[in-house]
Amino acid sequence: MKYCKNEGFMNKDYDFNESFNKFRKKISLSDEDKKNFLESRELIRKTIRKTFNEKTENYFSLDDLKILTHVFFEFERSDIKPKFMTQGSFAYNTINTPENPPVQQMDLDDGIYFPLKYIEKASNGNFSQAAQTIRNIVYRCVNDLCRDMNWNLEKKSKCLRVTLDTSSHIDLPIYSAPEKEMKKITKTSLNSIMSTGSIDKFFAYEKLDDILLATDDGWLKSDPRVIQQWVEDNKQKRGRNFIHYSKYIKNWRDCQWKKDSGFSSIMVMAGISQAMSEYSYSENDNTALDLSSIVCMIKMYLDVNGDGILSPDNQERMDSELSNRNEIIKQLNKLSINLNESVSAGSSDFLTESFGSRFPSESVKPSKEAAPAIITNLNDFESDIPVMPAKKI
Repeated sequence: MKYCKNEGFMNKDYDFNESFNKFRKKISLSDEDKKNFLESRELIRKTIRKTFNEKTENYFSLDDLKILTHVFFEFERSDIKPKFMTQGSFAYNTINTPENPPVQQMDLDDGIYFPLKYIEKASNGNFSQAAQTIRNIVYRCVNDLCRDMNWNLEKKSKCLRVTLDTSSHIDLPIYSAPEKEMKKITKTSLNSIMSTGSIDKFFAYEKLDDILLATDDGWLKSDPRVIQQWVEDNKQKRGRNFIHYSKYIKNWRDCQWKKDSGFSSIMVMAGISQAMSEYSYSENDNTALDLSSIVCMIKMYLDVNGDGILSPDNQERMDSELSNRNEIIKQLNKLSINLNESVSAGSSDFLTESFGSRFPSESVKPSKEAAPAIITNLNDFESDIPVMPAKKI
């Protein structure tokens, strides 16, 4: 790694901190948005609970019952009680209202966990078939609800998606956990995430070895709580800017690419965490300058000769298959320039160009901080000052 180069200082610079605060409020969910998500989520949960409690022939065929009898303990004599976990950006509080609906939408991920028997699962054909069986049952019961609510339901490879309206949807990934270990999964109310309602979350984290995700191709080993715990750790270590900067860069991305850029939200967050963990990083009170230095580091990670952005769960490169790497680097470079230009010129025009029309257009007063020189190309780095490797989380 190399330093982002600073070649001097301007006579004065400007502080857009209040503008960024206003911007963050503009792109965050309204109370009505939260209420709609939480009420819709509860309707879906009630429908799924009722379905697996009653096990009626409307949703369970004879073949379904035969398969599930082999994977649930005392299936016929007891209720099946799935547990739910809200995860992803809604739980992390990095969710933004969409920049370009309906192509872009805000989403809530609500994981559904079923307690299954893991005895001899590798050779158990019923266990393998249970992934599709459970997905199909959930699909059928939720589809009836969607018809009543005028929602749309579609199958994705790793979840079911309920589209509520042109700007929002709820994803329903389905997981299994060993029945005897489901007791380790506890729920607490995390009221600090949202001001309206409560978010159920598996906050007491105890790693399980066998969390499996139901997909089109059967069960896939996947524990979303690994990422969730990583986010919580970053909140503690990096402070609120970790969440704020994630929201800003995600919105910038959605302004630059209406369709999928390949620069995923978790990749954005991992890049920010990685930059903040560098020994060379020192937080700047000027938000625009601080964000510029982080963007510069992310840009260098993505360079073909860079360290890459490392996955939070296995520390492997997340960006190895980016097909539009050069375009993303180019746009990150432009963002870094615009952040610096706004500070030196005192003009929000550079910021609305990067973050869209929702960024406040207003005059600002000079601040005490000096602005670093503008980074104009990817090779504009100090070559004789090494940067220590990123600290491991």
